[in-house]
Amino acid sequence: MAEAIATMATKNSSSSSMDGRSSRSSSTSTGGSSGTGPGKDFGFTADVTIVDLDTLQDRIVCSSCKKQYRSPKTLPCLHSFCLSCLQELSTSDSMGSTVECPQCNKQVRVPGNDLTNFSSAFSIIRQVELFNFLQKVNGRVDIRCEKCSSKSVKACSYCRDCGKFICDLCVQIHKSWFEFQKHKLLTLRELKDCFKDHIPQKIVPSQCGLHQRQCTVFCETCKEQICHECIVKLHRDHEYNMLEESAVSHKTRLRDSLDSILDMPCKLEKAITTINAISHNFCGKGKVVTDEINSVFDKLEREVMVRRQLLLQELATLVDSKVQLLQDQSKALEKCKDKVSSCREFVDQMIASRHNSEFFILEKQMDARINEVKKEFSRMELTPAEEPEVYFSFDQQIIEQAVKAGSVSDGSILYAGTKGSLLFDANEVITFYVALSSAFYKNKGNATDDIRAEIQSLRDRSICGATVAVSNSGFAKMQCSFSERGRYAVHIKMGTRHISGSPYVFYVKPLPTQFQAPVKSIGKLNSPRGITVNKKYQIVVTEEAKHIMSVFGKKSKKMVCVGSLGPKESDFNHPMGVACDSDDYIYVADSKNDRIQKFDKEGEFVTMFSGVGVASCSKPLMGPTGVKIDSKGRVFVVDRGNSRIVVLNSDMEYETSFGSASSGTGTGLGQLQDPWDLALDKNGHVYVTDTKQHCILIYAPTGEFRGRIGGHGTQKGRLNRPSGISIDSFGRIYVCEFGNHRVSVFHVSSEFLDCFSMGLTMVNPCGVTVDDDGYVYITTSENIHVF
Repeated sequence: MAEAIATMATKNSSSSSMDGRSSRSSSTSTGGSSGTGPGKDFGFTADVTIVDLDTLQDRIVCSSCKKQYRSPKTLPCLHSFCLSCLQELSTSDSMGSTVECPQCNKQVRVPGNDLTNFSSAFSIIRQVELFNFLQKVNGRVDIRCEKCSSKSVKACSYCRDCGKFICDLCVQIHKSWFEFQKHKLLTLRELKDCFKDHIPQKIVPSQCGLHQRQCTVFCETCKEQICHECIVKLHRDHEYNMLEESAVSHKTRLRDSLDSILDMPCKLEKAITTINAISHNFCGKGKVVTDEINSVFDKLEREVMVRRQLLLQELATLVDSKVQLLQDQSKALEKCKDKVSSCREFVDQMIASRHNSEFFILEKQMDARINEVKKEFSRMELTPAEEPEVYFSFDQQIIEQAVKAGSVSDGSILYAGTKGSLLFDANEVITFYVALSSAFYKNKGNATDDIRAEIQSLRDRSICGATVAVSNSGFAKMQCSFSERGRYAVHIKMGTRHISGSPYVFYVKPLPTQFQAPVKSIGKLNSPRGITVNKKYQIVVTEEAKHIMSVFGKKSKKMVCVGSLGPKESDFNHPMGVACDSDDYIYVADSKNDRIQKFDKEGEFVTMFSGVGVASCSKPLMGPTGVKIDSKGRVFVVDRGNSRIVVLNSDMEYETSFGSASSGTGTGLGQLQDPWDLALDKNGHVYVTDTKQHCILIYAPTGEFRGRIGGHGTQKGRLNRPSGISIDSFGRIYVCEFGNHRVSVFHVSSEFLDCFSMGLTMVNPCGVTVDDDGYVYITTSENIHVF
């Protein structure tokens, strides 16, 4: 009991000041008592948490001077420091005085060039007072009478109403004077046994600077605390409420604002864990590659030792740079996490506090800090800057000439921009740092081997030059920015030769207004269904009602048109899905002819597959509606009538199937009921839309069921008769909803991202595809819209 103390706490947990330390523990809360003497307010009604005296002492130590707080002030970033420490940290210029927070490095202008204008750290001040009180209760310091003019008189009792330690003489005065006779007196031993009920906590009311009265009203128009006299003279026509009423609504609003950052620490922690794991994996993969290099060059003995050492040095440089990049990203996220956590703790504490005057003094700062934290979080890149990919290449057939053979690289930019990724915003300045190999770098001064850079748009193949600066440390640096989205390639050459890894490809993201209106539309079509885009950015689309497949050029001019109603080669009967492979061969799901037809890029028939007479195929195709091609050239077919996915090899021969129920009911886990279309992500996972189950079913590349997205409904994240589906290079899933007349967007992690529609211009969206530059193509009842 002698070492147990009580501190102010929030309703959920105890939290320290914004000095960089925090304590969060589960404990039993008890209510304090309050008493009021003449002209004084010592009310204490907040919850308390039992901790030890040493813990409280740690909480009242300034993180700058490492001493107990003296006149602590709270900066706009919600971190608190001694006034004297801020005086040492402040600097002046022509614009006035500034202070850089030692904890988060935020530059803050000093209001009125006077450090005392910063808000007082109310919570810390109370904790310091509490610590001093408990030091006396526990006998750690000598207790002197706080009523007598002489500071040498020892105290023997404590007046609960006065909130003072008093001596014997003052005790007699309390007992004999009429105005003190009702005061509650406790001996020091009695106080030690029940100190929790008598902790002094001063609630200092805000005073009106004009009328020297207590502020009891809050003016909503001026956003300030005022007294009743101010209402009559200055705020008569303004909107105002009693202080307590306004405090409730303002705290509720701030709580709602705080809720928007509650999940940020979890997301940051998850990203940090992933990045640290990848950093660790890089080291492991580096060791594997080291073993490969050693096993090869051991065969060459002495004459290849120099080459081996060179490759090992390149590997070490590569791994170190990758790990350093990931560690830098991890540290940045850790720092952001600390800022979010400290902001949460401070605002939680002020919302839970009953000190409303103090709350209003700090409200604007808390609002501003929350917005700063949200803005900083939005700029953080949670995706790991690198993947643990590092390889060693070697040609065994030229082992006798291996002195100059072999290389270590990851085939990517060492570092791009400020976010460590190849994904950028429009008009963002992109900085490339490319590590130069020793063989390249040592020749950088040769006039015949100047370093040059070119930037090429991969959409229209246009090229512009760029300036490259080479540092003394062996890095090439280049900066550029683009106003249009799409993919671009950076070619870096020495003379006419590309450096290792060149060209580097990066992507400029669409603007946030991408789906507000289409950039292009093609109309007067007759029930367009499947849609895809070939390597020349030509649109390939099927028209079910016309029984044709068409190819449109960049200016919406029809380049190729194939088909008519019939069962022959190149004829169609309600064509649905369409796809192109890497050589621009076209595959069409000829639905009511129960087959897949393959055409060349000119529209000439090549071959087809129906499954009829194929022994390995348990049953022929029945009403196929979707078709996609993977990176290996395999053809994935939605066999709608048989409720399954059929996989053909690159020669259009049956390979396997999955998704169907052996009983034919299609009600089991992972079983298809009415599949419509499919899409493939970069890892080969298969995503199938099912119009009857109103969801997307996910399968592994080998056909095992992995999960599902959606469910029947009109709410965001729910689906209604999903049809066409496509996945872009960043893992965003676009799915048309025939029943909801909209397109929903998910991530391959199953997270819902967005949904959009265009009223009557987007009726019954059916097909969707995304090109390499992020343009989204959607077919509706009569149109093709490009976003």
